[in-house]
Amino acid sequence: MGRRPLSRILAAILLCYSAVRLAPAQDAIATGPPNLLEGAARLYSIDEGSTFSAEPPSVPPREVARVVIKLSFEVPQAIRSLASMGDYTSLALSHDAATASLRALRFVLNDQEIALPLEGMLYQTVPGIDPGLLRSGANTLVVEMTVFNRSRESDMVFAPLISLSALRSSDLEFQIGPLLGAFDEGSLGVTCRTNMPARVSIYRIEDAE
Repeated sequence: MGRRPLSRILAAILLCYSAVRLAPAQDAIATGPPNLLEGAARLYSIDEGSTFSAEPPSVPPREVARVVIKLSFEVPQAIRSLASMGDYTSLALSHDAATASLRALRFVLNDQEIALPLEGMLYQTVPGIDPGLLRSGANTLVVEMTVFNRSRESDMVFAPLISLSALRSSDLEFQIGPLLGAFDEGSLGVTCRTNMPARVSIYRIEDAE
């Protein structure tokens, strides 16, 4: 039997969750991932962390400043237990600082530096953080941002919103794609991006004819 042309082949993208345990069906109707930083105490520093203040710093026009933000928050025992059992499979750290004003980023959770997906890139969301970094009770997140005030006239008060979301496997979703790239009779390329680490499988389904 001859090979059917690629135009008659359907490429199906199936996401296989990387969690050891499958999330219960009722997870799908949850109101959304909990933000662990809700109600967190914030302190700011513009002197390499030597001194901190509750007052957000102001960056003068056309100036660069290295701002250290320390967030202290509590993690309930229930959430930490669910994370250790695999119910929460990933953490996602997000901020709303304009990337055009950023020059460098660094995140440290409970004295453990969070690796960026690609070093040197400026991310507004860092996915795939190990929930095992959380502790029951007191936790500390340190965010270091080198920022540039692009204005020529006014100071920039720098107080970005920051969230740390605990994700279940049922929160998995596509952010980009899937997109079909280059292909020929024997191969094809598919690009996609998800909001947490996932195994992506590509299956070729031929027509019934």
